[in-house]
Amino acid sequence: MYPRRYPRRKTIAVMAGLVAGLLSLMGSANGADISTAVEARIEGDSSGGCLAVGRLQVIEDGADIRRETAFACADNDTSRADARTVFEIGSISKAMLGVLAADLVLRGDLDIDRPVADYLPHAGPPDTADTILVRHLLTHTSGLPRLPALQPADHEDPYADFTDDALWRSFENAPLASEPGEAYSYSNFAYMILSKLIAEVSGQSVQDYYQTRLFEPLAMEHSGFGVETIEGRLANGDAAKNWNFPKDMEAVGGVRSSLHDMLNFAQLQLGLGPSELVEAAQQSHQLLAEVGEQRIAWGWMLHERNNRQYIMHGGGTGGFNATLIIEPAEQKAVVVLANAALYNTQDVQSLGLHLLDDSVEPGLAHRVAARPEAISLEDYEGDYPLVPGFNVRIFAEDNQLYLQVSGQPSAPLNYQSEDVFENLQYGVEIEFERDETGQVSGLELRQYGQTLSGPRDVADGNANP
Repeated sequence: MYPRRYPRRKTIAVMAGLVAGLLSLMGSANGADISTAVEARIEGDSSGGCLAVGRLQVIEDGADIRRETAFACADNDTSRADARTVFEIGSISKAMLGVLAADLVLRGDLDIDRPVADYLPHAGPPDTADTILVRHLLTHTSGLPRLPALQPADHEDPYADFTDDALWRSFENAPLASEPGEAYSYSNFAYMILSKLIAEVSGQSVQDYYQTRLFEPLAMEHSGFGVETIEGRLANGDAAKNWNFPKDMEAVGGVRSSLHDMLNFAQLQLGLGPSELVEAAQQSHQLLAEVGEQRIAWGWMLHERNNRQYIMHGGGTGGFNATLIIEPAEQKAVVVLANAALYNTQDVQSLGLHLLDDSVEPGLAHRVAARPEAISLEDYEGDYPLVPGFNVRIFAEDNQLYLQVSGQPSAPLNYQSEDVFENLQYGVEIEFERDETGQVSGLELRQYGQTLSGPRDVADGNANP
């Protein structure tokens, strides 16, 4: 969308530090220069957000550790974030839960091949008491929907008022999309159940278990489930609320952490840390399910690119985006933290991969484009049926284009490029199609990696049906 460029080096903090008395600076890890790559990714971004990025490499089985960190903000104000600034890390919390689940298995307290019903006082969907196993929750192969029956009072903090009763009712009545173990379907619902299960098995609250078994042993002193964060931002620059999670469901995405702490956690994945946790981390990297192109470990995603093997997980909440990528063969890791919903534009995973393999494009800052005066918004008006029961209406009002989905309030669409409009708040991109006469004939709607398309329907020439 925009030409790739690396700007001249400006004021950007690039630091190397000691961690638990173990680290010394011995040069920089291989790959793209961290400072220029980080600044290029965020400079001028429409979110106004900041990036805190770290890369480390373990040398000679821990004889030396190379660590680099870089901080940059869209407005070039590098004082807004440092290694101890706290961010929401979203679903990277699931990878942490995978380590803790492996720890329970190694201690003999958990068997992932036993039914979930053996560990919880509440039954799941009918006739599943013996078929949904713990491993199915870990690998997103339980058949459970992506979400339980959430009905939030505040959609900007969608989990905050969800209750135990609502969780168990949803679990008992959930329609399975597939038989357990047969298909992959990413499920926060499954991890809310797994979070409850781990609390039950450990005999501690999720908060206490993370604190005593993970955060304290790894000197993750800024990490927790309710700690104060830097202000989050929507992709359009508006302030975003923190996400809060109910007690013992927090492992689905509730951890808040700093770059300092996340690099400590990454270091554990490379074999450095308390011996019991190192063993649990290594266990958590083992393949548990392979379904189609998806390869899933204990909460981790196993990913291959350019013949390189990665263990990784990303996370996104209302106003934050994060990724953690481990490359075991090279003993390297990258952490990227953002206080902006960059998953609505180009995510931060590409930047993380770029810092390990500079042949991967790093992603680009998103900038708002000016709409040419010659464009007629009325050209796009009409109904666009995408799938049965899902209709998109496009209309113009007061020189602004709007999108309205069946049963939902309207949302503004802003010009991005020729025949392409977007709504950053909801991560929607719409590209209009034209026929041989140049008239708009359909659209393609893209959101969160999914694409739907449909023809334009203007009944009786009425542009606003």
